[in-house]
Amino acid sequence: MIEQFWVWWATVSDEIARSFRAKGLSQELIRAIADHVAAIDDRLDWEFGPGVEAEHHFCLSGKGDPALRVIAERWLRAAPKPDGTWEFYASRQGNPRGGLKLEINGFSIELDQMSFGIQEDEGRERLHVKVFHPLFSKISDEQLATRIAFIALDNTLGEDDVERWIGAIELGEGIAVDAVSLGSLGARVRAFAAKATGDRWSLLRGTLDGAPIFVMINTAIKRVDHLLLDTHLEVMIPLANPTEEGLTTSDEAAVLDSMEDELVERLGDEAVHIARETTRGRRVLHFHVMEGGPAAAIVDRWVKSHDGQARAAYACEVQFANDPQWDVLRRWV
Repeated sequence: MIEQFWVWWATVSDEIARSFRAKGLSQELIRAIADHVAAIDDRLDWEFGPGVEAEHHFCLSGKGDPALRVIAERWLRAAPKPDGTWEFYASRQGNPRGGLKLEINGFSIELDQMSFGIQEDEGRERLHVKVFHPLFSKISDEQLATRIAFIALDNTLGEDDVERWIGAIELGEGIAVDAVSLGSLGARVRAFAAKATGDRWSLLRGTLDGAPIFVMINTAIKRVDHLLLDTHLEVMIPLANPTEEGLTTSDEAAVLDSMEDELVERLGDEAVHIARETTRGRRVLHFHVMEGGPAAAIVDRWVKSHDGQARAAYACEVQFANDPQWDVLRRWV
């Protein structure tokens, strides 16, 4: 349905632009846009706004759902090139102008009165925020107050940067001590982002069914930075010489680490390396790849190159599973 949308768009985009210059969109155009977006996926939101270089922008939003964000990204990649009239986005864009007032559920919220207490989480490369507004004390519905906080964050940072940089969100009343204002929040996030690497590996230790398990995981990985990698790739390597606890010896660990590095290099930009776990006589490597992409053939060649070698003869098992939400991460974080 994405291709059909863009075929239809070419027939109405000039009319939509003329409507904005005149009296605004007619109900007929609004219904037509809604119907064509719903044909892609009826859970997607859509909106118009001013462009950065073009006169207008048109946006689809997955509303924070990673699976829908993938659909929106595929829609964007099929879009025509931006021109002087239109540019396109697959998430809501930040529009951090001051003086905005939000009317919602009978409340009139001046967003400029919002402030933020911020805690930096260097391991996950996220900012945990406590959101303050004087009117929060009068809003008994916590879901409504949380929705207001997200609207303010999305409007200031843009939907993707909220997903990328904002971690836990709490609500507070009054004004935060050492508060960051809404107008200053974008600069604070940009300064934090400039230090980020996307590559923070942590060692986790625990037990699995009574057996020890060691997990190395990249805690700074961001789903939003790898939108089309919607498939979980799991490579299981049985240990040739496990210890009594089912873990690796130092010598075998060195061999497996070398194999892992080789696979990561071969996959390159076709995959993102998420984690590895060692337990119960096996080493399991976890990646995310694009469904239908070249990763399967790359991994197959890598497996064959290590099947029967004198130094590293391993009968590896490979599994692919659809995982647009990256649920595999919830095993460890």
